[in-house]
Amino acid sequence: VLIIGGFSLIILGGLLEKLLVQALGQNQLLLAAFAVLRWVFIVLALILGLSITYRFGPNVKHRFRFVTPGNVVAGLLLIGASWLFRIYVDNFGKYSATYGGLGTVIVLLLWLYITGLVILLGGEANALHEKKTA
Repeated sequence: VLIIGGFSLIILGGLLEKLLVQALGQNQLLLAAFAVLRWVFIVLALILGLSITYRFGPNVKHRFRFVTPGNVVAGLLLIGASWLFRIYVDNFGKYSATYGGLGTVIVLLLWLYITGLVILLGGEANALHEKKTA
């Protein structure tokens, strides 16, 4: 649900913004507030999703915490890595020219690989923090 909601806001956010402009008029303050709230919700959904993953993923009993060092590390790394990967694909990765329609699948798999690495790094940060505080 969090992933679908987050991706929906990322992808459909522009459409929602246009509908908001049509309904309420061209108000710059309202548009800026919508943009900020949209990205705040996306980041909160990302952190909540990572929190749930780090709570139920390992076979260890510990209490649920919304913000942990691993969540912050993984969230920031995922946002940064996705942004850098987007720049790479836009400027250097011409996968569709080389592989045709299969290029989209290759780009998606590369992004999922990067996401998996980031989630593992966040889990390691949580493990190191728990070991340090124990």
